[in-house]
Amino acid sequence: MKFEISAIPRIVRAVSIALQVVAVANALYLVEHIVTDVIEGTQTAPPRAVAMGLLFFSGVPWIIVARVRRALEGTFETNDTHIILSLRRSRLEIPIASIKAFRPLVIPLPWPGLGLDMRSGHLFRYRLLVNEPGALLSALFPYIEAARPALRSPVIAYADAKWKYTWHHRAVALAKWGVFPLVLAVILFRLDQYIMFGGAFGQYYLQGLRPYVESFVTYWAASASYLVLYASVVRLVVEPTVFAATWLFAARAGLLRKIGEGLCQFAYFVLIPALVALRLLN
Repeated sequence: MKFEISAIPRIVRAVSIALQVVAVANALYLVEHIVTDVIEGTQTAPPRAVAMGLLFFSGVPWIIVARVRRALEGTFETNDTHIILSLRRSRLEIPIASIKAFRPLVIPLPWPGLGLDMRSGHLFRYRLLVNEPGALLSALFPYIEAARPALRSPVIAYADAKWKYTWHHRAVALAKWGVFPLVLAVILFRLDQYIMFGGAFGQYYLQGLRPYVESFVTYWAASASYLVLYASVVRLVVEPTVFAATWLFAARAGLLRKIGEGLCQFAYFVLIPALVALRLLN
């Protein structure tokens, strides 16, 4: 049996979680300023500043965390007597007899995973990050009795339901982060051109190609940034709710995940067009 994992030291995991917290806190900070501007009519969060702030203080930390995980990738294998971790610069063989229990990460950050509770009384120095820990445990427990109790953990049910991605999810992601922001930017940019310059190419005829392109890029960056922030706020509401519900109804983790994802897609692909249409009609 072989599984793709990332073996992350405890301190590196703590730093990765801190970076994720910084990224989320920055997103909420930007949202707070945008909402204040809408309510009070101020301009504390102009579109360009929002886009740059989101890129550097949310995007960069998230990219660092992803790169850290990639740098720590390896494989998890077993034979009759040992678990073998093959990492980029090392190979570790852990006697199966020395493992007391597999301990699911109670907080699945920066990704879900497992800790190894050793019979010596210590935790193994690496946490094993794996997208579907339940699949790994299911493959192990016929041979390693210590894997059986962890399979009943709601955290494992939540992680396995969360990471079952198909082509449908990839198509939704492409539409969500590629097509939808571009369409919204084109609509708003075209409307602005008619209002400010009297036609679809008014700014181009009056000021030239560069200001025209810069205006469109500004609208595209603003649309993408606002949509990312909106989707992040929705996700911050839905995800903890699904996580908490899984603790109560672990056997329904798959259904709860579908409901949560459905709410996120409804909030994005239905509510946003409705709000834009309402704004245009007014």
